Amino acid sequence: LFSSPDRALRMQLLQQLHLFVEFLPEATVDAQIFPHVAQGFLDTNPAIREQTVKSMVLLAPRLGEGPRGRDLPRLLLRVQASDEQGPIRCNATVCLGRLGPLLPPAARQRVLAPALARATRDPFPPARAAAVAAFAATHGCYTAQECASRVLPALCALTNDPHPGVRKEVSLPHTMGAGDPIAMGQWVLWVWVLWVP
Repeated sequence: LFSSPDRALRMQLLQQLHLFVEFLPEATVDAQIFPHVAQGFLDTNPAIREQTVKSMVLLAPRLGEGPRGRDLPRLLLRVQASDEQGPIRCNATVCLGRLGPLLPPAARQRVLAPALARATRDPFPPARAAAVAAFAATHGCYTAQECASRVLPALCALTNDPHPGVRKEVSLPHTMGAGDPIAMGQWVLWVWVLWVP
């Protein structure tokens, strides 16, 4: 069904994916579903592109390591960097943040920090806020070198963002989970390890 050229059918399948994705074997997702769903990243209809990006959160855990580490990041990066629709770029950034821990280590190191740092410069304010949230969600995925050279400079630049929603997202108590002292302690320790010799 995912190979159907009927956009309405593909849209319905993507919207209802949460109902049946758990029953799909990995081999079927890799060979028969993902290649057809991935064509939605290049669709001319923005609604299909957006739903394709959103569906990756459900499909990625069912993908083999090859497509998850090679094809999926490449497709998400293309959308995040060049889609003309701000909400689609924003959703690609959210998706990268949610899928970061699922990426193989080599792909994670190659893709995650540069992609999220680029999203902090997106002209669409919700995409910049999504980058901050994605950095927070993936804070355990970075080496000390990546934190010092890519993560912290990108986040620090957003403390002076012209959009108040982005500034609020990057503020320490909000990002760290003000009501969660364990999460806040992990972030403080994470920054302390980087800056204290």
